[in-house]
Amino acid sequence: MSRFENESKLKGHTSNTKLCLSNIELEETPLRYFNFANYTKIPRHKYLAYYQVIEFFFTRAVRKARFPQPNELLIVKYIATNSITELEVVTWLDDIKSRGKHYTKPSEKYPALFPLEATEIVESVAKRIYLIRCSLVHSKEAPNDVNFIPNLNDEIIDKEISLIKYVAEKVLYKWSNAPE
Repeated sequence: MSRFENESKLKGHTSNTKLCLSNIELEETPLRYFNFANYTKIPRHKYLAYYQVIEFFFTRAVRKARFPQPNELLIVKYIATNSITELEVVTWLDDIKSRGKHYTKPSEKYPALFPLEATEIVESVAKRIYLIRCSLVHSKEAPNDVNFIPNLNDEIIDKEISLIKYVAEKVLYKWSNAPE
């Protein structure tokens, strides 16, 4: 598994990319979802495969949290809150200047692009990821731009990949082989 982020797409400047290897064992199934996401070229498949990394741990999270009536958004928030910190998210957003603007600016056209809020940043990350997932999966009749239509919204979905990839990687490391 490797992670080169957007540095591999930068043009005009040479840069060094570090490859850090660890001896951490990761669970096979969510790792397969993660690797599929890394190699598919279709943005919606990529997004949904990274989401499946998070979704893989739903049953474990429900047992651990002992939710009386769990719903998918609540579970995503729980997993995210137990996988990443506010400082990690803020640092990640600050790494590339345009990244922070993209994720914190409200979108009037696309309601699924929930802006990340400074006060509850991890929860807003979870909500954004969940809402985008819903927009990709559901095809019920809805107002324009509520659901992301195949091939029409690929550019928008492509901009969202780095956030869900970041979260999926953190979840994979945190929840793999975690006691139930």
